[in-house]
Amino acid sequence: MNTMSTAAARKIHAEFLRYLSRHPHEQVAAIVRCQKLRPDYHDAIQQADLQVLRSLRLIRAYAVQGRAEAIMALASHPWVLHIEPDQPVHTTKQSS
Repeated sequence: MNTMSTAAARKIHAEFLRYLSRHPHEQVAAIVRCQKLRPDYHDAIQQADLQVLRSLRLIRAYAVQGRAEAIMALASHPWVLHIEPDQPVHTTKQSS
C-alpha cells in the first residue's frame, strides 16, 4: 500500500486491501462500483490490464478479474467509488 494514496485506500474494504497488498501478483475477482457505467470507464479497466467479466447495471459496477496490484491501482480513479471482492451470491427460496 506504499504507493496508494489514503483516499484511494479508503475505497477498498480494509480486509480486502490487506489481502490484495499481500498477494499483488495473484489473480483476483472484484466488483468495481462506479458513479455510472460508461464506455471510457470500461476501456480504462481494460487498459489497466484487467478483464471486464460483466457490467452490473443495477448497482452501477463492473465485475473484473486480474492481478491484485491492478485492482488496487483502479482505486486512484475518481470515478471509482468502492472496490470489493467478487463473491458468490446466494438466494433463499421460500417454500410454498
